[in-house]
Amino acid sequence: MADLSPDNFKKFLDRLDPDPEQAAKKYLTLCESLVKLLAWRGCPTMDAENLADETVNRVSKQLEHEKEVKNFQNYCRGVAMKILLEYKRKRPIVNEFEERFQPSFSEPLPDVNDERMKCLEECLKELDPGDRQLVIDYYASQNEEKNKVLRKKLAAERGMTLGTLRVKAFRLRARLEKCIKKCLDAAG
Repeated sequence: MADLSPDNFKKFLDRLDPDPEQAAKKYLTLCESLVKLLAWRGCPTMDAENLADETVNRVSKQLEHEKEVKNFQNYCRGVAMKILLEYKRKRPIVNEFEERFQPSFSEPLPDVNDERMKCLEECLKELDPGDRQLVIDYYASQNEEKNKVLRKKLAAERGMTLGTLRVKAFRLRARLEKCIKKCLDAAG
């Protein structure tokens, strides 16, 4: 946030809450939720943190023009999604999830230093092979249009409706998140 003026940042915090202590807490919560949102939309964690900072920068600059917003946090999320689209246009499409885990689950990944990715790898191994493949196939692409086609095909191949597939993928993802959190807590 090098190019963000203290005055703009103060306006940003004031929009979150008039009480400085509450505003600071809400700021941290908002930034954390932006990073999670961006990460689950296919942005690597380090880049997601930078994009969340860029979101705060842009929203703060827009406050100079006294932009009126009904739900400030939702507005910030919307700006973050636009920034993510810009980021994806500038970057070649690479699915980090698929790239790191598709080749082999039996051997350790050589270049993975990120503790979260190590935990994800371990948690994926705990799933039965069919569920593991479903998760990988379901989240295989960052291209929204391609996802629709792939997911319809995946549902048909598995003999289930698209809604049932979504629910199963959501439950598997929730299970993975819980496992990853447990793994990270044990490691940290």
